[in-house]
Amino acid sequence: MVRQVGASQTPTQPGEEPNPAYTGAILTAEATPSQLYAWYGAQLKARGFVPAVDYRPGSQTSGRAWQIHHRVQVQVGVFNPTFLRPDLGIDVTLRPGDIAYEAVLVGYPPGLPKD
Repeated sequence: MVRQVGASQTPTQPGEEPNPAYTGAILTAEATPSQLYAWYGAQLKARGFVPAVDYRPGSQTSGRAWQIHHRVQVQVGVFNPTFLRPDLGIDVTLRPGDIAYEAVLVGYPPGLPKD
């Protein structure tokens, strides 16, 4: 684990749904992105999650998401390591074959996320 991440639900404009709460971590793994997503996908499918629309920041080169009950999502995104320092202030030394990624659990208000 490189760093824990998370935030409480925050308000938006009146009449709009709030920004969701989330918790997770920035991690490293000796894997390819495909292997990482396959592992998360298998673990989450076994728990009743289904694939969802993936939204990711520009510092991530790829990502996948899974949801359950239309209110809870797990989002996994692989970082472009050159963006970690300037975008997030994180220095990570990756060994050959390692990737840096973020895995977060997101809790949406009822009715979200919208596809």
